Amino acid sequence: LEHRADRAGAAGLVELWPLQTTGDAEEPPAWDVPARAVAESGPDARLAQALAKHIAHMIAQETLPARRERDADVPRRVRAGDILILVRRRDRFVLHLVRALKE
Repeated sequence: LEHRADRAGAAGLVELWPLQTTGDAEEPPAWDVPARAVAESGPDARLAQALAKHIAHMIAQETLPARRERDADVPRRVRAGDILILVRRRDRFVLHLVRALKE
């Protein structure tokens, strides 16, 4: 039995992103309902926004050299299904990430 890779010589990519520091978040006044929606600005929200922006750029601009378009012999564009995001645990960050990716 021999295992052969589907795309020999075309390895994937693993990116490690730097930790986000806690910044000065704008707090609404106590007991007041905000007049407008207040976006979260904590480290989880900032990282989720940065990651979603990076993925949007990949989908809009990048190709996969090991994959070809069906009707032409050109590299296939990156699709959302080509990207896998691994997280250690499903915490608040995942909620921010799902929201940012949907936007």
